[in-house]
Amino acid sequence: MNGNTEAIAIHTTLTQDEPDTTFVCDFIESDIHRRDAAIAITLDPALTISSIETLMDEPRTPAARHIMTTVLNRAIREPMILDTPRIRDTADRIAHEACHRTSAPLHATAAYLYWTIRDDRQASEQAITALAIDEGTNLAILVVAAIDRGVARH
Repeated sequence: MNGNTEAIAIHTTLTQDEPDTTFVCDFIESDIHRRDAAIAITLDPALTISSIETLMDEPRTPAARHIMTTVLNRAIREPMILDTPRIRDTADRIAHEACHRTSAPLHATAAYLYWTIRDDRQASEQAITALAIDEGTNLAILVVAAIDRGVARH
């Protein structure tokens, strides 16, 4: 799959009512930048295909940093824009699959999504599970630190 095809496939999948969990989890586990793109789409399904391609294929560019910063800031500072039930459903699906795969990246991704929708109990559980599998899972470390420090989500 080329970048455009992948971007279209993951965007289409994550914006469906019942996303293909296997596809989503394979995508997340394939590459940290694809994981970040999946998180961004989950938080902002209006993200353009071009933006998704940038996150996946040019992750270290100022453009990619701007896209990701904008998505994450909006999610944290404007929680009313979030489709919490859809995000929870996606996090639940990823967490369930993470258990079957014993996958630290999947547990960490679910943890971040739960944290974003203010479910600190689930976020903490998923992050701790990720760290038990791989203590170097940076996203899980970030989630635990955010919960421990009481990082505000407005």
